[in-house]
Amino acid sequence: MLEALGPGPLSPVTLRFRALVSAMLSPALPVRLDNQTETEVQLRIERPDKPPEYIVILDAVREDERSLQLRLARLTSESVADQHVVILSNQGWLPDVLTKASTTYGSRLKLYQVDADGKVVLGSPSGPLAAAIKAQREVSPSQETAEEFAARLTRAEADKASEVERFEDRLAAQKPVATFVLAAVLAALYGLFRLWAPTDGTLWTQLQMGICVPRFVTDGELWRLMVGALLHDQLVVVGLNVAVLLSLGYQTERMLGTGRFAALIVASILCGALVAVLPTPLLLIPRKFGFSPALFGICGALVGLALRTGGLPPDTVARVRKVALAGSIPSVIVAVLSGERATLGGGFAIGLLLVVSGLLPPLRLSDPDPPSVTTKLTQQSMTALSALILGGSVAVAFVIGKPWSQEPSARERWSKTMLSQALSKDRGSTAGTTSGDSGQATPEADLSPTQHSLPGIGVGLVLPKLLGDPQPQGEGAQQTIRFGDLTGKLQQLDVAVRRHEAPFKKQAQVLVAFDQAVALVRADKQREITAGRLTMIGEPRNFTITDMPAVELSFSGGEGQKARTAVLVNKQVLVVLSYLYSDLLPPNLQLDLGKVLGSVKDEFADSPVEQAKGKKKKKGKKRR
Repeated sequence: MLEALGPGPLSPVTLRFRALVSAMLSPALPVRLDNQTETEVQLRIERPDKPPEYIVILDAVREDERSLQLRLARLTSESVADQHVVILSNQGWLPDVLTKASTTYGSRLKLYQVDADGKVVLGSPSGPLAAAIKAQREVSPSQETAEEFAARLTRAEADKASEVERFEDRLAAQKPVATFVLAAVLAALYGLFRLWAPTDGTLWTQLQMGICVPRFVTDGELWRLMVGALLHDQLVVVGLNVAVLLSLGYQTERMLGTGRFAALIVASILCGALVAVLPTPLLLIPRKFGFSPALFGICGALVGLALRTGGLPPDTVARVRKVALAGSIPSVIVAVLSGERATLGGGFAIGLLLVVSGLLPPLRLSDPDPPSVTTKLTQQSMTALSALILGGSVAVAFVIGKPWSQEPSARERWSKTMLSQALSKDRGSTAGTTSGDSGQATPEADLSPTQHSLPGIGVGLVLPKLLGDPQPQGEGAQQTIRFGDLTGKLQQLDVAVRRHEAPFKKQAQVLVAFDQAVALVRADKQREITAGRLTMIGEPRNFTITDMPAVELSFSGGEGQKARTAVLVNKQVLVVLSYLYSDLLPPNLQLDLGKVLGSVKDEFADSPVEQAKGKKKKKGKKRR
């Protein structure tokens, strides 16, 4: 009569046993079924270049101490080195028995106990086992018969393969639209830059197109944060960036979807640009970081996908990790060699954070197919908002800057903006207000000559009052004095003076010292500066100052900077002028280093002590 009623409900331990087995056979875990009975399932994990790892799951709801010890002894007798045995039971005596068994069987068996609530009572599982124990709490309890459960496990391999195949089809259906659109935008903006830029003054064209200038951003021109990442002035740079975007962005956009990928790009650009702007809010020199923050954001997202792999098939995880490794190694090298480490690091950090935190989750096996209405709307909203931010920023920059215009009035407006920031005493005036007022008078620079006495050196020279007071930069025999400020005045002059141990009496001594000084300057032609490196260009200009040899060397640097170095050696001192200035500085405000060297004066020669020495020498000659 009882048999007619059918089998009774399964115990909570058996339900938990079946839930854990089902979680272990998830397509997201590299686990295969080896053997099964009603109360025992043996699983295998294949590992490249290593022996397989075995996981045995036991339903010990009806086990007593003796029968369990016999089962463990049987498992130990098998010629398997790496076995993990999970025992499902609520019995209170089990932890003591398993602790003693661990001592007996040593490293051949790693034992764990899980109760009916899915809680780990003994042991510390890791890897796929830990992931399955965590995931099994979300598996619905199954009241199927033992035969039905066994049949489902038999079909598990085929079901896994079918589910993974459907996932790969969905992944392949994700079209990397944003990747191709961004690559086209980068190429198009570079083409427009070359079309609109004159043979000289290319930096002005970039300024009109919206290059990121920290002072302008802090004064309200926020669109420069976005547009600055889309502008490049070298074919090699834009070509490499487009190639990396197509390589890494293709895989990343398929994993995240177009909307999340576009949001990743915008967030990475914004974070990298803010890192470049915030430490130097008054800097007038443009920051040419290009699309690199976005590319580093993609690398960060790939690393995040490689770390947070839950819900992805093993083959997909392996592929993502290879791409992440391939992108991260050159990225680290570029970051180490680049002068924009903080900017690139900001892009990488935000990409990693957004993916690891789950704010930008990838496509997963558990996602419904077709996607839900909410998911579709979210992706579409992200795509539209990101396109609005990037496209709107470019549109605003072009409307205000008119980069296609070669009329003097267009350039004059930006020139006035730069000069007002560099020369005006009112640091509160905004770039946006100035740039929009084409009728505003150009601020006048105080170029009146001012005699400066270099402190502690006994040498004087004449410079425009615009450069301000001298600022000592060091001590010793060769002290450097700085005039001006590259950040605020768009130019700075470093004056290095070394007095000879004894005045030279012969012209040959002067020429030898001059040749040595010029050789040292040439050897120092690759010098680290705030915005990059300086590279010598053109031929040196040789001239004389009161029959004393002098030379001027020209250099080109990054971020629209140029430099000139002038060397003078006379019978008393060696003078080296290192002049660094921005392309944005008008020619009438740039220093004439030859004129500055011509104003160098030995103040010790006019001192009473030196004059007294000269008189004594003349008297001695007369007596002779």
